[in-house]
Amino acid sequence: MIKLGIDVHGVADTAPHFFSELSRILVENGHEVHILTGAEHTDALEYELKHVLKLSWTHFFSTTSYHKNTGTEITYIDGNPYMDNKIWNRSKSEYCRRHGIQLHIDDSDVYGKYFKTPYAQFGFSKSDEQKSDETDGATIEEAINHEPSVSSPARTPDPSAMMGQRPSVRVDIAICTIINASLKVLLVKRKETPFKNHWALPGGFIDIQLHESLDKAASRELTEKTGLESLYIEQLKTYGDVNRDPRDRVISTAYFSLVPYTMIENQRIRFKPETKEARWFSLKNHQIELMRAKEALAFDHNLMLNDLLRRIQGKISYTPIAFELVSSTFTWSDLRTVYEAVLDKKIDPANFKKKIKSLYSIKELKTRKNINAAGRPPAFIAFEGVKDQYI
Repeated sequence: MIKLGIDVHGVADTAPHFFSELSRILVENGHEVHILTGAEHTDALEYELKHVLKLSWTHFFSTTSYHKNTGTEITYIDGNPYMDNKIWNRSKSEYCRRHGIQLHIDDSDVYGKYFKTPYAQFGFSKSDEQKSDETDGATIEEAINHEPSVSSPARTPDPSAMMGQRPSVRVDIAICTIINASLKVLLVKRKETPFKNHWALPGGFIDIQLHESLDKAASRELTEKTGLESLYIEQLKTYGDVNRDPRDRVISTAYFSLVPYTMIENQRIRFKPETKEARWFSLKNHQIELMRAKEALAFDHNLMLNDLLRRIQGKISYTPIAFELVSSTFTWSDLRTVYEAVLDKKIDPANFKKKIKSLYSIKELKTRKNINAAGRPPAFIAFEGVKDQYI
C-alpha cells in the first residue's frame, strides 16, 4: 500500500489537475492519501478542496485544528493563525512519522529539516502545467513523469535568465447594488479552465498596447460591461499571492463600483466569450448561496469579496458612498434601506434622519413618491454635498 502526504498551499493548489488525478487514482486503488494543511479544518475548507481543487483523500490533518485541540497558544492576525515556528514546523513531520507516510510532498524546504520520513520539495512551472493539461486521457504513470524535486538547498535564480519574465496584471471589478433591501454583487460563471464552471468577479488583463493606467483600465472594463459611464468606482486592494492563479504569475488589482439598481436593472450586461452567465449574489452571504447550490468561487475572489464587505461597511459611516446606491432623487426610506442593507441591522428612522442631516446637505423636494398605500406619500429628497465639519 502506498501512503502519500500532500500539502495544500503551494502544492495541490498550484497543480490542481495533476494532484486531483493522482489522489483520485490512488484512493480508488486502495492506497492512502493524507492531505496536510495549515488552514483550520472547516466544512467550507473541505468543500473547497473537494469541489474546487477536486482532491480525494483517506486522511486529513490540519495543523491549526490539531494545536487548538491540544491547547497550544495560537494568535490570529487578519484571520490567519500564527504560533511558535518550531512547534508548527514539527507538526507535519510528527504526523508523517506516526502514520508511516512513505513520501510527503511540500512546497518549502523548511519543513524538510524536521522530517525523519521521506520528504520532497515540490516545484511547478507554467510549462509543467501545460504538459499536465496535455495528459488528459493518458495513464497516471505517464503523468507522474513530471516528478517533484527532492528537497535541497534553494538555488539563487540567475538574474540574466529572469530578464523579460514579468507577471501578468489584471483588474477585477465588483459591481454592487441594492436589490430587495440586500447588498448584492455581480458574479460571472466561467466556461473555460482554470476554474471552469466556477463563479468569479468580472474583469480582464491589462493590454500593454493601450498604454492605460490601472484606474483607466478598470473604468473601461466597467463601461464595456454595463454600457454606462461616469459610475462610482474605487480601488479596493491589490492581490499578488504567488499561487493565486494556476496559469501563471498574475497580479490583480480589485475595484468596486456602486450603482443604483434603477440605473442598471434594464441594462444588458456584456461579458467576454469565456463567460457562461451572470448573476447577482448577496455580498455578505455569497458563500452560503454558493454552497447551497454546490458551487464555488474561482481564484482568491472569496478573499476579495470579504475585503470588499469590510471596506463598504467601514466607509459608509464617514463618507457619502451610500448616495451612490440611490437614484438622484430618493426618499428617506430609500436611503435608510441602503444603510440597513450594508450594515445588516435595523436603524431608528428619527435618529437616522437627524444623523444624516448633521453630516450632509439634503434638499427637500416638492415632488412625492407614488406608492400604493394609505397615508401621505413620502417626499423626494436630493443629496447636495458634505457639510463642513469644525473641530
